[in-house]
Amino acid sequence: MNYLKANKLLLGSITMVLMLGITSCKKETYNKLTAEEMKWMAYDTNEQMVFQSTLGNVRQHMGVKLKTKGYRRSGETYNEFSQVQFQHYEDTSVVNPGDKLGELLLVKVNDTFAVYFSWPHFPIESELTSLPVTTAIVKGQTFTDIRLIDATAFANQRFYITTVWYSKKYGVVQYEDIFGRKFYRLS
Repeated sequence: MNYLKANKLLLGSITMVLMLGITSCKKETYNKLTAEEMKWMAYDTNEQMVFQSTLGNVRQHMGVKLKTKGYRRSGETYNEFSQVQFQHYEDTSVVNPGDKLGELLLVKVNDTFAVYFSWPHFPIESELTSLPVTTAIVKGQTFTDIRLIDATAFANQRFYITTVWYSKKYGVVQYEDIFGRKFYRLS
């Protein structure tokens, strides 16, 4: 009789411990970027971009220095991100090392998707999905998915890029500096 009571007590204790363990474990949540959201990532690692001024005599070389994809943890939630870092090569106007860098960051936090963009020597960071879509003709080619980012009011000698034309499909297709020169993407 004592043996039977002891087994029931032991079985009851084990069941209780298992139930507590199961109910106290928090489930991890993964917020993943969808294929549609990833269409904003128009760049690959080591991609080289050449921009030429509309005057034809000045070229600027940009490159994708780094492309990463991963998760940022917040408690039991993991938010997926994809990011590239831009670098302006042969840059002689750098005041601070970060001036020649820019970034494109896609991030999914809970149900919210955002695309953050900055460009070398551009004075602001923008959230692209909140900007209106417009059409632009750049060097004879029509782009129907342009986000026009105008930072003219913040531009100066250090941050001399005033305006950027960003295509969801192709990335930066054109930008303008404080001298009124437009640079369009050759490659």
